[in-house]
Amino acid sequence: MKNEVKLETGKVLNLTSKSSREVVLRHHSLSTIDIEKEGKDIVGLTVDGYSVKKGDILQIKIFSKDIMPFKVNYIVKVSDTQYSLLATKLTTATRFVMPMLRDMKQTYTSMKYKSHLVNCYVGTKDEGYMPNIYLVYRFSGSREFGLFEESLKNHDLFNEVIDLDRHHVMYVFDMTEEQKKVFEMFKNGKYSHFPENYKKQIINFVVNPADAPTESDKKSTVTYGALYRTDLQRDRVQKIIGDAELPKNAEYFSIPNEMNEVYNGDIEIPKESEPLKS
Repeated sequence: MKNEVKLETGKVLNLTSKSSREVVLRHHSLSTIDIEKEGKDIVGLTVDGYSVKKGDILQIKIFSKDIMPFKVNYIVKVSDTQYSLLATKLTTATRFVMPMLRDMKQTYTSMKYKSHLVNCYVGTKDEGYMPNIYLVYRFSGSREFGLFEESLKNHDLFNEVIDLDRHHVMYVFDMTEEQKKVFEMFKNGKYSHFPENYKKQIINFVVNPADAPTESDKKSTVTYGALYRTDLQRDRVQKIIGDAELPKNAEYFSIPNEMNEVYNGDIEIPKESEPLKS
């Protein structure tokens, strides 16, 4: 959903919601930009007098013409004229643990990855890692989302639903004993040690056939490369770490940081931030 902000300079800023967790800010190539940083992280952005800071709550259109609050927790530069305003950064669990919920033909697409899904967590800030799957979604009152919510509640592993605020809902799922063993491997970053049947389950869940229509395309993805330790994925990792030599027995995807994998409440929107009713 596209939002336009008309500035006093006459220029126009575009704020486009890409999903429940990301809004893309695009500005004119001749705009005046001022960036505030803490270390390497951007914590404030001013474009021709329009300011966005970490922690701000924007009032924008996300799914429909209705104005809704969106909390900015991260600001990431994408290009010279584009920044991503993020409510959250996707966890590693979204790639390697969320597929445990595939009991039929669930995929990222069917689980509303590009629309309502906010994130997947595997614990809370108070408890740390927990053998549960916590899916947080941006709530919608639409009939479509209502049907989707019922499908989640009917899942064999479904445990409970928690209303986090007026806009976010958490669905909690249990893990089977076999899945708990995989979860222990996940915590230690042992992705290539996952059972073969679960590796296939991850690929079928994560990799969209439209994006990777051939077997060669599938094998070139980061997910496949991490699970099967492909040469291509090794090269990707080697470029990231630079001159340091990657050990032969190393995994080709970073070990998850527990604090980044558990729910900490930073996406929640205070009631006083609700848009005023006309």
